[in-house]
Amino acid sequence: MNIRRTSTQLISLSLVGICLLAASVPSSRDDGELYKLMKSLKGHLKTLAGALQSPDTDEASLAALSEMQVITIAAKRLLPTNLEDVPEAKRAAHTKAYKVDMARLLQELAAIEIDVLERRHSEAFERIKSGLLEMRESAHDKFQ
Repeated sequence: MNIRRTSTQLISLSLVGICLLAASVPSSRDDGELYKLMKSLKGHLKTLAGALQSPDTDEASLAALSEMQVITIAAKRLLPTNLEDVPEAKRAAHTKAYKVDMARLLQELAAIEIDVLERRHSEAFERIKSGLLEMRESAHDKFQ
């Protein structure tokens, strides 16, 4: 096992964990269905990030990805949490942007799944760090 690569992965995983904790700012809307789905998605993201560190845990990675896809589809059916804060004339565009972002999340999850199936674990992990975390931050800024 390459010690440098392992150290880099552990540092990266630690950074992912820190980002996950830092982004969990409480909201007055923390009791809604969308919030509960996103909280579950976050839990599966932690599981996925951890499972990707060991190639012999592909089953756990794939299970987490499947759950994340199901949650994303369920969340896509809902409306953005902050829709009532958006002016009436802009609500349709805001809802459309939310649904587009959710569809992009599904695309990214599918790409990660393909990476895992093809045993490209470092690429899958990079997609989490660069893709999923950035998508999450952007979505939180726009839709919470």
